[in-house]
Amino acid sequence: MTQIRCLLAGTRPGVLADIVEQVMKNHLDVEMIERADSQEEVLQLVKKYDFNVVIVDLPSSGIPEHCHELLDEHPSMVIAGLVGDGKRLCILVDDPGPVELTEMIRVAVNRKPG
Repeated sequence: MTQIRCLLAGTRPGVLADIVEQVMKNHLDVEMIERADSQEEVLQLVKKYDFNVVIVDLPSSGIPEHCHELLDEHPSMVIAGLVGDGKRLCILVDDPGPVELTEMIRVAVNRKPG
């Protein structure tokens, strides 16, 4: 089983961040390596560790520049963006091909809401 190395970055401190961290820790294939509070800390940690996923807070108004920078510097990384109060999720990947696009749509359509 491949370990998914995860960074919880810039999510609002408190209940949402704690819930996300606990959910990730409940999966044997997910290793929650670090939590970061600032964009500077995120960039430092991403250089130090080989993360597969960075979980971030995303504003409903669009994708912040630092997310674009992360994908530019680490194209194999996945960014999972929690929007608003965490009830919406946006997955960002660099240069998705037809297979990735189809697989992500399939997972989203077949999910069980709630």
